[in-house]
Amino acid sequence: MLDLSRDYIARDPRTGLPINVGSKKKPVRKANIKKETGPWQGLRKQDIIPLAKGEIESAKSAWTDRDYQLTQVDGVRALQMLKGFASKEAHKVLITSLQSDNPAIRIAALQALPEVAIQKSDEMFDWLSVLLDDEDEDVSRAASKALAISAPVFPSAVETILVNELRSSVPFRQNNAWEALKGLAETWPQVVCLHIDSLM
Repeated sequence: MLDLSRDYIARDPRTGLPINVGSKKKPVRKANIKKETGPWQGLRKQDIIPLAKGEIESAKSAWTDRDYQLTQVDGVRALQMLKGFASKEAHKVLITSLQSDNPAIRIAALQALPEVAIQKSDEMFDWLSVLLDDEDEDVSRAASKALAISAPVFPSAVETILVNELRSSVPFRQNNAWEALKGLAETWPQVVCLHIDSLM
């Protein structure tokens, strides 16, 4: 694991002068999760948990002036809409969904993970790490994308994962790890310096 507490001074290779990489006390700017949209956003809040758990087969969604009948996969995606007190149950259902035998459910859970983790992140990134090596390539790709989205907001939680992914022999995993670093550069540039230093 990288030692983020050590002093690292990034220097301009031409002049040898220190490069301003920002304060270690706070990020340059607040990181936000990049959100995607879809019909699942039109679900009623009271339908999300039952649908995500498979207690009901479908639920109606009114989104962009159209009506949809959505299934469990959509319910899992919609878990990210639940905030406050409801986020505790959303977290519990998401953890279960990440362990589903159905790859489509695991993918939906990974797509919802970054936003749900803002409310409660316990165990989330342990499962993200596991699913990066999922036997289903689509699940692995979803986990890799979730890493890229999450890194700017959870740099310490994904630190070890990112170290490994930057060295991955799988092109899409390495590419998403570099995307994660790009996002980190805008919020925690000193962390990026440490990662690059370790690679060199």
